[in-house]
Amino acid sequence: MTRLAVDWRSIDPPRVPVAALAEGTAATGLAESATRRLADGAELRVAVGSGALLVLAEPEVLPWALGVVYLGREHGLLLPTTLTPTVPADLLHAAVRQLLARDGRTSRHVAVLPGRVVTFDISDTPVEAAELRRHAAEAFA
Repeated sequence: MTRLAVDWRSIDPPRVPVAALAEGTAATGLAESATRRLADGAELRVAVGSGALLVLAEPEVLPWALGVVYLGREHGLLLPTTLTPTVPADLLHAAVRQLLARDGRTSRHVAVLPGRVVTFDISDTPVEAAELRRHAAEAFA
């Protein structure tokens, strides 16, 4: 996790959610909801980064759970659906990528939230239930 000082403001309408991010006990609830979605045939992609569980999916099958932050995509970043940075997202994306490169990290998915940046490397193939449970255990540890 990288710390980042950026001011945020509410946006309306919110971004379309494409990802759910959960930490701590909320990761368990997200994993349970995602497991139910998998059983219904949904295709989900999952990763863990800095103790957070991230689930990417089409908006209509995105799992929902308490304590989860929902993210939408803008200029290559995953940003909270109801907040937007006060700096242009394209400039924020360039600054974040520069910070990550300086630290030797090149993650494909970058979530920028108030006060922090969380990076994730996610497989292009949908997750299986057993792998999802393993990811959730990593996030909760």
